[in-house]
Amino acid sequence: MANNKNPWIKYVVFLAIAIVLLVISHLKNNQFKQKRSKVLDFNKNDVTEISIYSSSDTVSFKQLNDSTWSPVEPDTGDIAERNVNRLLSSLTELEQTGTATENPDNFSTYSISDSIATRVDLKKGANTLASFYIASSRSSYKRGYLRFSDKNKVYRVSQNLTRLAQARPDYWQE
Repeated sequence: MANNKNPWIKYVVFLAIAIVLLVISHLKNNQFKQKRSKVLDFNKNDVTEISIYSSSDTVSFKQLNDSTWSPVEPDTGDIAERNVNRLLSSLTELEQTGTATENPDNFSTYSISDSIATRVDLKKGANTLASFYIASSRSSYKRGYLRFSDKNKVYRVSQNLTRLAQARPDYWQE
C-alpha cells in the first residue's frame, strides 16, 4: 500500500520547474531589449521658425500663421507645408534607442561632428526650443543619430531624419 502516491505529482513538479525556468528566462531577456524614450520635448505647434544648415546649404523659414510658412533664407517662393508638417511630426515622435558615444573624438565615426552633420534649429519667436545635429546611420538607412548642440552624447534614434531635414532649398519649395 506504500505505492498509493499520486502518479501525477512528478508531472506537476516538472511543470512547475519548467514554468519557473521560463519566467526566469523571460526576465533575463527583457534586460537586453532596447529601451526607447522620446528625445525631443516640445509641442510642434510652438515652433515658429526652422533653420537647417549643412556644409553646402542653408535654409530657414518662419511661420506666418497657423498653416502658412514663408522662406527667410533663401527666398525661394512658397514652402511645401506637407514637408514642414512631416518634419515636425517626426521630431515629436522621435525615440532614442541607445547611446552611440559620448566621446567627441568619435563624432566623425558617426558623421555627427559640427562640420559634417546637418544642424537643425527650432525656435519659438526669439527663444530656441532645440538645436541639434543629425546624421544617417551607415548600417541602417531607416535609423540615424542625434546630438544636441551643447552636449556630447550621441543618441541612436528610431528614424533617419536627414531625408526630412534637408538644407537644400528646392526640397522645401511647393
